[in-house]
Amino acid sequence: MGLAGYRRGANSSQEINPATATRDVRLRKSLSRFLLPRHSVFLDQMNWSARWLETVRRYSNCAQFAVREKMYSHLNGEYLGDGKKPIDYLEFGVYEGRSLAYWTALNAHPDSRFFGFDSFEGLPEGWNRENPVGSYNAEGKIPQIDDSRVQFVVGWFQKSLPPFLVSHRPKSPLVLHCDGDLYSSTLCSLASMDPWIVPGTLIIFDEFFDPVHEYRALEDYAAAYMRKYEVVAATRDFVQAAIKIT
Repeated sequence: MGLAGYRRGANSSQEINPATATRDVRLRKSLSRFLLPRHSVFLDQMNWSARWLETVRRYSNCAQFAVREKMYSHLNGEYLGDGKKPIDYLEFGVYEGRSLAYWTALNAHPDSRFFGFDSFEGLPEGWNRENPVGSYNAEGKIPQIDDSRVQFVVGWFQKSLPPFLVSHRPKSPLVLHCDGDLYSSTLCSLASMDPWIVPGTLIIFDEFFDPVHEYRALEDYAAAYMRKYEVVAATRDFVQAAIKIT
């Protein structure tokens, strides 16, 4: 029951009835004590997996590729002028810089700008059993990419993005690459960039396959900021995916 269920009328401006709210809380406590005494990560994953599968089925006819580099090339050719037009490319989660370097080679326009965001200290929290806190730790080593158009913004997204965005303004079509793995990191980057996200903006998700992290962050962002999107490309089994804001 939403808050509207506690009001006396659909158009009433009266406050929530405390007695009704208390009964609802007590009922939920009683039910959870017998049915679900603690939060179930498994059930959370199952619910979000169902939503993920709905999205995959809806966009099953999108362009699909064996590897992510082929998907990048398709996006560059289909939506970004095949490297003949400048872009502003922001990558959240750089690690060793392979995808960032690939994009600089795809788009050689001198006015393109490439920004890589990473702490280079590994994940700030555990992602899954195989990737605990500190996974993908580059020991603070910033990738060496011989391209003057590339800039690195070092730090956790929550700390590095606000000062960066004080002065940064996109000059060209925006391409966002979310490779932060985590729900929190992905949601932070999407929410922070929202003022500059417009219809036509491309957003790539490197771990789209994980329903409770990058996919969930996308869905929660879209709901909170009233955004619509379509999946325009993916790798096999939708491990990675690219969306276009509509």
